[in-house]
Amino acid sequence: MSEKKTGKKLMLATAAIAAVYSVAAGKGPFNKYRFKKQHEELSKYVDTNYPECSYAPITVHGKGWASVILKAGKPVSYVYFTKSEDGTYIFTELDEQIK
Repeated sequence: MSEKKTGKKLMLATAAIAAVYSVAAGKGPFNKYRFKKQHEELSKYVDTNYPECSYAPITVHGKGWASVILKAGKPVSYVYFTKSEDGTYIFTELDEQIK
């Protein structure tokens, strides 16, 4: 097998591993797919409490999830949320607003 074919196979294998990791970790465009229900709930929370704001991708933290609320691309507040036993999402924000 030539070095050129081996290099291409290695590059394709690396790309495949990176894609699988992105899907499993919920990175990039897969974030909304992996955390679909959490995005729905966080979106409602942000629309209610922070009109005209958006939020950063959701990440897993401890037994819940976290994100940053953004206004014009700048951080406004950190939010951590969990799901109670009855299925209700509980949101907790950083006490101090981000400056």
